[in-house]
Amino acid sequence: MYTLFYPPHKKTIKNIDISQMKKYVIDEFESYWFCSTSDAEIQCFEDDEMISGLSIGTNIKYGIFIHYTDDTEDKLSLYDETKLNEVVDGADCELWVSTGLFLPKELAWEVIKDFLETGKASDKVRWISPDDIPENGNYF
Repeated sequence: MYTLFYPPHKKTIKNIDISQMKKYVIDEFESYWFCSTSDAEIQCFEDDEMISGLSIGTNIKYGIFIHYTDDTEDKLSLYDETKLNEVVDGADCELWVSTGLFLPKELAWEVIKDFLETGKASDKVRWISPDDIPENGNYF
């Protein structure tokens, strides 16, 4: 298994070091994610075939939104179901996501770390289906 990290800027990183990714998510959150675009993606591969993906969107006030996909699942991180009708943008205004989907960066880090280690959706967070997003809500 290997991963490819498509960062918000710079070149794609194969098998990003977990400690470096933690710095991006926790320690350097504002300087790393908000200098160009506020989203990124991590893809997990086995035998050169993509088996799952993790899309990451950030908002400086609300934290990190995570969208997990594989052949059978399409999941959105859920933090506050009462705020799914409230939509905010990311740093570059191309991201419109329900506020209730954003995780605090420390919790998002745990989800990202689990994905980097296993290629699977973490059990450390609640997930919902895109079908559960109300009409006034949104995700990417």
